[in-house]
Amino acid sequence: MTGDPASGERSANSGRQREFPPQIVAVEGLDGTGKSTVADAIVALTDGVNITKVAAEQMGSSSRDTVCMSDSAEARFHYWSYMNYLVGDLAKDTVASGRVAVIDSYFFRTIVTHYVLGVRTRMGPFFEKAVRPDRAVLLTVPEPIRASRLRARKVTGILPEWHRRIDDRWRQVLALYRIFRLMEVDSTVSPYGVALTTLHSTDAERFRFDDSSTGCLDVPVDLVADMRCQ
Repeated sequence: MTGDPASGERSANSGRQREFPPQIVAVEGLDGTGKSTVADAIVALTDGVNITKVAAEQMGSSSRDTVCMSDSAEARFHYWSYMNYLVGDLAKDTVASGRVAVIDSYFFRTIVTHYVLGVRTRMGPFFEKAVRPDRAVLLTVPEPIRASRLRARKVTGILPEWHRRIDDRWRQVLALYRIFRLMEVDSTVSPYGVALTTLHSTDAERFRFDDSSTGCLDVPVDLVADMRCQ
């Protein structure tokens, strides 16, 4: 006589929820560092929800594709800021329902990538209204590996010009990311290894998420690579 498969699945899910209590986890990094892969690994380990995918489905692809092809960095910045608020609200609701909410790129990415494209705005109001993640990590890989991944990706699709400008300024983007003091994780190891490190390390809880984080962003982009923000 076999047991009830549904009962076994419920038991497994309950076990994962005991090990990984409901929380919001943000996965950040340059393009090609494995953010989506790691986000999916965290979802699988915790029986969580990829909130970024849920939000994208709710918004549909039409408006996103239109904005992504726009030459206006300001338009893209405000679109993705809106999406971040939506993602934050969905994440909060997911945690309230008892599950882990995973965000693949959040306000951190929106701020740093659009800064290098010339967008300047007061960040205080953004942080005042935004939902703070419980954990956030910055994925890193050696640059030759990341560049190889990006070359393979470009074979399958044409990226807009603004995307190329961000790639060209990857050192500046990384320097800006580090202002937030996100825990850095080498993502050349297995995605599940990265996911477990993210979920177990208390360092992933110690990051800056307020207006003081971006107080030192008011400098020329050319100086970003050399600046030190204490």
